[in-house]
Amino acid sequence: EVEAEIEVPMWLPGQRQVVATAAQRDGVAVDARARAAAWRVAGLVREAAWAERVARAEVDVATRRVAIAESLDAAVEKRLRGGDIAKADRLQTRDELLAARGALAEARARQEVARAQWTRVTGLDALVDALEEVEVGTPFDERHPMLAGARATTEAAREAVNVAQTLRRDPPVVALQNRSDRDVTDGDFRNTVRLLVRIPFATDARNRPRIATAEADLTQAMTDEVRLRAEVAASVRQAHAELDAARAAADFARARVAAADEAWRLTRRGFEAGEIAVANVLLALARRQAADAASTTADIAAGRARSRLRQAVGLLP
Repeated sequence: EVEAEIEVPMWLPGQRQVVATAAQRDGVAVDARARAAAWRVAGLVREAAWAERVARAEVDVATRRVAIAESLDAAVEKRLRGGDIAKADRLQTRDELLAARGALAEARARQEVARAQWTRVTGLDALVDALEEVEVGTPFDERHPMLAGARATTEAAREAVNVAQTLRRDPPVVALQNRSDRDVTDGDFRNTVRLLVRIPFATDARNRPRIATAEADLTQAMTDEVRLRAEVAASVRQAHAELDAARAAADFARARVAAADEAWRLTRRGFEAGEIAVANVLLALARRQAADAASTTADIAAGRARSRLRQAVGLLP
């Protein structure tokens, strides 16, 4: 006995359009979630790039510190050979030089870690040289990837409710069946052709759970959309505040560098003239290096704050 059957669903009025619209909404939601995922990845890339920039700046500051310490150590050694200063002063400058070289080694190690993190996040060995991003003034709009994804998910859930309410029963099915059988192996086949029509009925046992599940999904999607909107607004406000603070800190740090540089030049000149002790020179040097490091860090923090603001409002690099 051999049977073959072909079934074709017969859509009721309105069912095909409802299902097609629901499928279209699902496709839009998938695309929106993909854009939201790309936005989240962009945040990871931004943070990895700025972390590497911070580590690179620390290496630059430490390198300048070593150069100044070497210059000062050489000047003290020259005066020591001339008998102008005591050996204890030479030991102080040597200690500063060794400390500067140790700080440089640590900074280079942190830079290697930051570069490895960049490669792990991006899969690239090449580093980003230009990280400056244009500052934005607008808070955010509905094109934000997270909001667009949440809104698309809500629309898809709303359409799923419409499908559950419209398709209260499965569509009728028309089937064409062919059956061939014989009583003995070498006998003749008897062929039978049947036309079948199945008409499912709508029942509460079928419809209530499906509608309730679809409505619960819609409620959850709407709740998530409201929550995400509040989170995005809070993130943008925080990013604006951090940018304002970073700009102010950068201005103060630049003024501090100018004062520390002037103090260092005067102190170095007095030392070379034999009017200032080595201890005072090292103190001025420490203040100048601290101001240099603070200014460099503040400038990078301002750039990172601008980048984080663009990330918060939903803009890709």
